[in-house]
Amino acid sequence: MAAKKFKLCRLVQENDGRFRVYWNTINPDGSTRNNKCRVKDRKEGLEKCRILEEELSQTGLVEETIIDPEDRIMIDRFYKTNPSISLAEFIRRYMSFVAHPKQSRTVMDLFKEWKKHKLLTASNRENIRLTLSRVNVFKEVFGKKIVSTIQKDEVEKWLYGLDIAEKTRQHYRAAVISFFKWCEIDMTNIKCPKAVRPEPGIYTVDEAVQILHYTKVHQNKMLAPLVIAMFCGVRLSEFEYITWEELDLSNPDEDGDFYLSGGKTGRRIVHLPNVAKKWLLTCEHTNGLVFDFGRCKKHVDRIYDAFRRTIPEYVEAKQNGYRHSYCTYKVTCFGNMASVADEMGNSIQMIRKHYYKPTRKKDAELYWKLTPEYVDSLNLD
Repeated sequence: MAAKKFKLCRLVQENDGRFRVYWNTINPDGSTRNNKCRVKDRKEGLEKCRILEEELSQTGLVEETIIDPEDRIMIDRFYKTNPSISLAEFIRRYMSFVAHPKQSRTVMDLFKEWKKHKLLTASNRENIRLTLSRVNVFKEVFGKKIVSTIQKDEVEKWLYGLDIAEKTRQHYRAAVISFFKWCEIDMTNIKCPKAVRPEPGIYTVDEAVQILHYTKVHQNKMLAPLVIAMFCGVRLSEFEYITWEELDLSNPDEDGDFYLSGGKTGRRIVHLPNVAKKWLLTCEHTNGLVFDFGRCKKHVDRIYDAFRRTIPEYVEAKQNGYRHSYCTYKVTCFGNMASVADEMGNSIQMIRKHYYKPTRKKDAELYWKLTPEYVDSLNLD
């Protein structure tokens, strides 16, 4: 098959069926100018191209290059998506396509091959599942774009727009970079803009009273887990290690503790204040776990949904609010941040940065006096 000639004056049929002619000229300052004009039909367009090529050839602006049929197909495909780029940009991308065939294809097409490659070569199935899901989110936005045309600042803007935690944002960045690396594109210099971190959300004493009363009346089965979350500061995911047998509720006027046999940061001793004991004594005791997981054990999100239902509609739910409130009121009232950090299974730096919110001492002292008798005396009904 004979090789065809390709010229930078071209006729393109748009999506609406109309024809346009595109061509490049050189400005006096040496920059490239993109020109276009609409024509009535294909015949008029071809005639316009012929006239332009004659004019441009006289000024030396048109060079005919012999290319292979395969390259011609690739070039035609590229022009259908972006027919009006500058001459310099076209040359850069064309050379890149020749050297790296993957770069002339869309993200959606490449994602399918990359997914197969990852599943065949992955050693950790859980990690690859997370990586695939993160790149899939990227594909939903950039799927129709040719992979080599995606700019670094576009990816950074997309990362910044994700409503996720900072650490998770870094995981998304790493997943996308690994996809580009497989496409033979270096995107390691993508920055991950840091979102402004809000103050830790805590429940005020009045809100804590409302939550305790609402749960006691309307969500009584959740009262025991709620009390432990509010007054012991454990993670919600750690309730799978807390049993009634482990809780010593004798001497309710004195503080105690219990052994947490597992969790995110391992085994530790958790403080059990007397206010928590008094609430737990009002709850129905059974054998086994304090929190009845049921199907929740299979799906962690359902654990958090169960705790969200302890919050009445007129109280704004705070992300990780029970743990933030425990840390804030415990540190403010008793002043020992190191001890609180040990009880919570965190470092001092972590709770100072992410959990503690400065508050008044009189509010903190009242928080630890929210006994069943005190809440009932307020006649909230």
